[in-house]
Amino acid sequence: MKNLHICFFSAFFAFILFSCVSTYNPDALAYKDISAAEMFSDFDNLFSQPGSAYRVTDVWISQVIEKSEDGLKKTMLLLNDRKSDNNYYCDATDFLERTKETETDLTERLNNIPKYDKYNGHYTVELYSILTGNLLSDFETEIMVRSIEQIPTMEQFETAKAEEERLRAEEEAEAARLETEKKAEEARLEAERNAALDAQGKKIAEGYIYHGIDEVENNRKFFSHGALESGHAYLVSGFIVKYGGSMACIEYGDGLFFSSRSSSVYVEYADQNVKQAVIENGIIDFFGQKFEKKLTVVIAGGTGYSKTPVVLGLIEETE
Repeated sequence: MKNLHICFFSAFFAFILFSCVSTYNPDALAYKDISAAEMFSDFDNLFSQPGSAYRVTDVWISQVIEKSEDGLKKTMLLLNDRKSDNNYYCDATDFLERTKETETDLTERLNNIPKYDKYNGHYTVELYSILTGNLLSDFETEIMVRSIEQIPTMEQFETAKAEEERLRAEEEAEAARLETEKKAEEARLEAERNAALDAQGKKIAEGYIYHGIDEVENNRKFFSHGALESGHAYLVSGFIVKYGGSMACIEYGDGLFFSSRSSSVYVEYADQNVKQAVIENGIIDFFGQKFEKKLTVVIAGGTGYSKTPVVLGLIEETE
């Protein structure tokens, strides 16, 4: 008989040592009504005791995850109120197991919840706490899901998806239309700017065969390679004054992130006024530091033996 008592108490002690501490019938608990904001502001305190039970309104379901624990598959829901940084995982495994026969698509519907803000944040969730663990692994409180109200049907999710796709298509079409209008407006402004530059260039180049804005890339190349023809005048952008105005080069790129310059070329000027205007606009004095500024000018091909290019005038550019 003594040995029997010893075996009984040994088995009882092992059961206490290795078993979970608390189990509850979720249907028998009294659920207190609170809002998600109230719950998340005092979550740890509210669920500090096993058997604590609350019916929580206005809950957001931010994530649904499947995980394995001690060889068992669990479905966890990440809940929050969207007004704080507080998030808590709650175990919905038993809830899904109890409802799988009556609501066969519930898991799929749950997985759709985080995808659609339209339906989120309006759920009423019944939660209760249990104490799990044992003396060897320590105890911890787990929050269990008893029920979730107002989960949309798959038809509602499909309708929401179609509506989102329709709105996205409309937004993309509107963005494309605005981009087209923007490019058209930029092209119009560029055309107006070029026309204004050409009008000045033609006036400065009067008496010469004029090569305007449409030929500007070739004009720059011809200038830097000494290929300007006598009797012709060329609109040249990216003109950089060098060595006090006696020489000039062409700058390519934006001058900041990407920039390169041609070799410097000797230049002359139609008169002193032109030279003064080019130098004053092309060399900026900023607190004693001199900076070079790109200009747009009209240059004529040189004559005589040297064929030194002649700057006929400065194009005034407006933003």
